[in-house]
Amino acid sequence: YYDGTVFHRVIEDFVVQGGSPDGSRGGGASCWGLEFEDEFSDKLHHYCGALSMANHGQDTNGSQFFFVTSKIGGLSDETLSQMTDASWREEVIDAYKQAGGLPSLDWRYTIFGQIYDGLSVAYDISRVKTDENDKPQKDVVIQSISVYTVE
Repeated sequence: YYDGTVFHRVIEDFVVQGGSPDGSRGGGASCWGLEFEDEFSDKLHHYCGALSMANHGQDTNGSQFFFVTSKIGGLSDETLSQMTDASWREEVIDAYKQAGGLPSLDWRYTIFGQIYDGLSVAYDISRVKTDENDKPQKDVVIQSISVYTVE
């Protein structure tokens, strides 16, 4: 489904987004043809390399997705303090300290994967030159993609 599609939104130290069949930012149908509900878990978080559904509001998942490409270990002391004040679990805070990521995206976007091998490729994509709309100046194309289930 994603072979030959482009990453249409790239923001260094934030996300690399793709999954729109026509290469636009306009969305794209899910494999079911309809938008689908968010699915959240207290075991999944937006650590660096997280793979998550892009959406335009609650329960509006389609075909678009993004990878988290924030700096590893790059969370500010203020963010970590806010997480503590908000009663985040200590093991999650510790994991964010170690791995980095974007806790502000938790409970807003459905996480469905994690890059375990090849995170450097996502970081390379995050550093391409973009226009004023965060679209790469030269297409970054997914030639082929493989998804594995790890239990």
